[in-house]
Amino acid sequence: FVTTKIINEHPRRNAHDTHTTHTPHTSPTMDAIVQLIRNGLCCIKDLNLFNDTILYDSSRVNLPSPLHETTPLEVLIGITQFYAFASLSLSGFRLLTRSFGKWMTLSRINDVATTMEPKLGTSRNGRKAASICRAHIGQAARTARHDGIQGLCVLGIGLSFFWLCANSFHVTSAGWIGGLPGLIHALTVAESGLFVLLYYMMRGAVAKWGKSLRLIRLGGIMEGCAGRWSVVDGLEVDEEVYDCVLSVDGWKPFWMAPGVVSLSDDDVTARLAKEMEAVALRLDEAKAAARTAADKMAQQGQQLWKEGWLEYVYFLLNFVAFYGYMLCVLVYYFDNDDEAPNYVYYSKFGMRNLDADWRGNFTGDFMWTLEPIIIIASPIWIKGRNQQQNEDKTTKKD
Repeated sequence: FVTTKIINEHPRRNAHDTHTTHTPHTSPTMDAIVQLIRNGLCCIKDLNLFNDTILYDSSRVNLPSPLHETTPLEVLIGITQFYAFASLSLSGFRLLTRSFGKWMTLSRINDVATTMEPKLGTSRNGRKAASICRAHIGQAARTARHDGIQGLCVLGIGLSFFWLCANSFHVTSAGWIGGLPGLIHALTVAESGLFVLLYYMMRGAVAKWGKSLRLIRLGGIMEGCAGRWSVVDGLEVDEEVYDCVLSVDGWKPFWMAPGVVSLSDDDVTARLAKEMEAVALRLDEAKAAARTAADKMAQQGQQLWKEGWLEYVYFLLNFVAFYGYMLCVLVYYFDNDDEAPNYVYYSKFGMRNLDADWRGNFTGDFMWTLEPIIIIASPIWIKGRNQQQNEDKTTKKD
């Protein structure tokens, strides 16, 4: 699952940041550290802290005109923004291309599975195995499609960092690479990508909460029915139950392997037949697996509940940052307070452009300074909570 988080910057200053998008191709810890440094420096510039130090002495940088006003603080911010430009652009491109290829392959596998299903006979386990496999393939294909959309958003956000980095070195104020209008267009692209990613953040939190509640409920059912599926009203062995209950090490079907893209239709057919046969055989192990599955499902449910809350916290932080940075873009397009439409006035909460510009920018910078702290600290918190719960369980058993 791709946990998505993003970026933006203020159009009127050089010290603005962005959020970091974590993908399987970048290090979340490194991205979070760089994000913390970048946004922390942005907050220092916004509040004009340490203004009597060399951080604000442009003579220390000694760049040629018209870049000669660049300060050491802006140089540091620009370097971290260039890191975001390189890492996000590369990660977004990889995620987009790989997810698109995976989506096409899984769609092809799903078509093959559809033609195979009627040939499986009347065996109840055979029909159930085919249904489980098709449901898993369909979910994997949807996930790949969503990952591709997010990859496109991340790519656009990463490319916009080129203008943000240049802005920190006063390149855009010199009228190069599109000048201020070019910077605003880049910021608009970044905000658009962030808006889409906010949807996926909220969607991810809701999905984790839903699965968490179901796993906890099924864990209780498993513990109570002692493996007798037939006595539990409404309980059905679907792909989620199979994955969590009947696979000791987790279900890892062949269509999730990296090399599946190169498989021919004949290879897919042969492997699908073996996979469905294995699933059908494992269905008979439900009675033996039910007891041991109860604890596993409850643990996974509690883990997903915590992750869902973290995802929701990330959504809130990013939504506030998105709105703050949106105000900065808004005041550029409606630069006359007296002639702006009413909806712009209310969007700024009645503030004048100058106040909305500064407060929106600082709010975004501050939210994205808090976020990497949570990203870095959350694994430690979750690990501590899990250890505490395990100790509590051991104490109760004793």
